[in-house]
Amino acid sequence: MQKLGIVIIIALGACAAEPFFAQAQSGDEEGFYRNRHFGYRLHFPAQLFQKKTPSENGDGASFATADNRATVKIFGAFNDDGMSIDEYRSTILKNFSGYENIDYGPVRRTWFVLSGTRGERIYYQKVIFSCGGKVVNILAINYPKAEKKPFDPIVEGLEKSFRPASGDDCPRAEPRPR
Repeated sequence: MQKLGIVIIIALGACAAEPFFAQAQSGDEEGFYRNRHFGYRLHFPAQLFQKKTPSENGDGASFATADNRATVKIFGAFNDDGMSIDEYRSTILKNFSGYENIDYGPVRRTWFVLSGTRGERIYYQKVIFSCGGKVVNILAINYPKAEKKPFDPIVEGLEKSFRPASGDDCPRAEPRPR
């Protein structure tokens, strides 16, 4: 079974969301990440986050604030087990701790969200199935409850900019040894 969950931690800092997302839509490459292997993409506030070392197997990347108090991690994986959205969500909830206090958890045909609190932090995790359910794309965010009000627009912008591969961008499944 592929990796199922990732925690992403993001801190707000002293930055407004609106100018960043206006810049991101202008086509400027700063603050843009595209995973060549799985085809997903994300605009992120480059003034808050610096790109860290990509994962060794090319499935994702992480970003961190200058003080490493907060990070963003995104990744993709092949859905080798052929799980449905509901099965994948249930597997995360069953096999990983920290999902006891879910405040927001919509489930749709190709995606779901798990969001709630862990102690003094808020987490937001979005899982999107793409390429006919063959690929799982994950974005997760975790930030201090004390920064909820100013951070909500940044979380919304990150979520809206996170797009999975489609069409010709879909990767071909790699054979796995059995």
